[in-house]
Amino acid sequence: MFNGQTLKRNFLEASEAAFLLGIETKTLYNWKLAGKIKAINLGRTTRGRLRISIAEVERLLGGKISITEEPNVDK
Repeated sequence: MFNGQTLKRNFLEASEAAFLLGIETKTLYNWKLAGKIKAINLGRTTRGRLRISIAEVERLLGGKISITEEPNVDK
């Protein structure tokens, strides 16, 4: 799921953020609706493609995100 490019971006997809937070993606959408997390909808609907800043995920985790697994490299 994560590779060396993940943290070079400013925003995470909903599934990535949910994984890091240890919650279901549906819960993440509910948190956004409740105002518990700041996120951006890229679609027209309430449940459009959600993006969450890495800084926001770090705020909820109480620290920096670190990826310890090696990048997937297809040979």
